[in-house]
Amino acid sequence: MTAEQNTPRSFSINREYYNRELKTSIEGKFTPTYCIVFSAVLPFQLPLKDRTTFHLVFNDKASVYYFNKFVDRRVVPIYEEGEGIKEAIMRTRVEMACFTTEDLSHTDTQRTFEYLMHLTNRLNCYVYSYRMLFDDIYTYCLGQGSLHSTTVFEILKLPEWRQINSQPLLVNTNLDSILTNLPEDLALAVEGLGAYIATSNNPFLPSRKFFAEARRCLWLSNHRETIIYLQMTVESLLNNILRLFLMQSGKSESEVDSWMLETPFATRFKKWIPQFIGGNWDYTKPSGVVSNWFNNVYQARNRILHGGFEPSIIDGRNAFESVVALSTYVDDLLRKRSKELSSVLDLRSKVPNLFLHGDELPMTTDID
Repeated sequence: MTAEQNTPRSFSINREYYNRELKTSIEGKFTPTYCIVFSAVLPFQLPLKDRTTFHLVFNDKASVYYFNKFVDRRVVPIYEEGEGIKEAIMRTRVEMACFTTEDLSHTDTQRTFEYLMHLTNRLNCYVYSYRMLFDDIYTYCLGQGSLHSTTVFEILKLPEWRQINSQPLLVNTNLDSILTNLPEDLALAVEGLGAYIATSNNPFLPSRKFFAEARRCLWLSNHRETIIYLQMTVESLLNNILRLFLMQSGKSESEVDSWMLETPFATRFKKWIPQFIGGNWDYTKPSGVVSNWFNNVYQARNRILHGGFEPSIIDGRNAFESVVALSTYVDDLLRKRSKELSSVLDLRSKVPNLFLHGDELPMTTDID
């Protein structure tokens, strides 16, 4: 091992850098007592000069970002065996630091993760700024699922810059990139469902596709898109149940289309869904499957589209869980009327149920 390798490494956001670049602006507002720093590799390049620094200072916290670029070299395979095409991709590394008056001397993993998400959300403001100014389609907002699987953090006591903690932090399980092969029966199930999707006009397939998109958006921490896709999931599901009922009762497809145009979705689920499939659809109750969906998804979607609402990680998770519960509730109601709804149930049975992977995301509290 060389002498250089033996030399302790430190983040670029350190005592010297703080005193030179940050102290005046931060301590003009408050005197920080702790600093937590993370190193993150972005899955894209921000075309900023090395050592570019952005910072925001508030009354009791300051967020600091220090950028540099590096080359990621890889080989893209062409044939089953042998070498492929070598390529070099430019990526951005960023140090994200929060200077705070909060006592971080006994910070647990959950609180550390919350600081990482807090800093990531602040970083997204700069990503949005860049995208708005330059319309770069290759950049996107970041969250738990789009960061590298592991980051390294350091907690320092100020003003002496004494290290309290320094270690890796598991951000997500994307590091498990080599998956166990599916057993043959499950591989055949994938093939069979794929063929069904390609050849079937099952009206419940779009709803299930929307939910798959919502799950991906949730993991990427795109909570606004998560909620929009979740409401699309529910509207597609309920609308197609209504369509099938109306056509089963003798209406033509054009008559159903006209009825849908004349009847707002709110009227459909408040008045007509209970008449067709039963159940308690009172969305004014303080809690329950329907009211949880109404508040966490339906109303949240309206706030996003009509008021620019920016949902949090908790809003996204609550919406996701509410839609899974509502889907289960709807299927239970359909099964109770299996005699008169056998054709509807048959179509529903050919589409995989919605499900949770345990807790989709950990509960968090906002730093702000």
